[in-house]
Amino acid sequence: MKEKYSACHSGRKRGVETEEVCLQKRSCEQEVSLDSAEDLRSILQHIEVLQQEHHKARPSFDIILQRLDRTKSYRQHYIENHTTAEVLKEFPCLMRPNILLGEMKRIYQIDADKTILTKMGELAPKLLEKAPKGTLKDTCLQTLQSCEDEQERKAQMVNAAIVLLPSFFKENPAFLFVNDQEPISPTPTIVMTGSNPPCPARK
Repeated sequence: MKEKYSACHSGRKRGVETEEVCLQKRSCEQEVSLDSAEDLRSILQHIEVLQQEHHKARPSFDIILQRLDRTKSYRQHYIENHTTAEVLKEFPCLMRPNILLGEMKRIYQIDADKTILTKMGELAPKLLEKAPKGTLKDTCLQTLQSCEDEQERKAQMVNAAIVLLPSFFKENPAFLFVNDQEPISPTPTIVMTGSNPPCPARK
């Protein structure tokens, strides 16, 4: 049987994708929703600036917010059609708590900070009732019993719910709240202040 030979480098060559082809390919992969006065090329440039700024030791939040505003429609569409990991890779600045809270207002008109506290207040009585027995729950109950008025009791009830919530899922409380210290997680964390918190965090 004869073997076929061909001259070196005589086969079909695969052309290198130009920047224009890459843009067209990306545009075809998803129906891109663009912001006014922007095209796909400018959107990708904004994203590159966002990524570079995020990794700086001292990022300019003015630049980040400006570029986020100019990519709002594109980013909203991207978020709806990609996984969380993909979104954070494309827009790593969303790992910053203050930026993420601002994003909720920017895209969904939701004050996440206020909403969490409001909903937690509504759920607090049930959470306190169903929370696993233990020293932490006993401390919260004692604190509530010592409240002088209803307003203080409601505030302490929210604190108790926040402190007890991780126990339902057997999670590390530090991922939800911290007391007088910097959060250990890049995700939004409730910071409780005061040398003597009403319901001290205990692991």
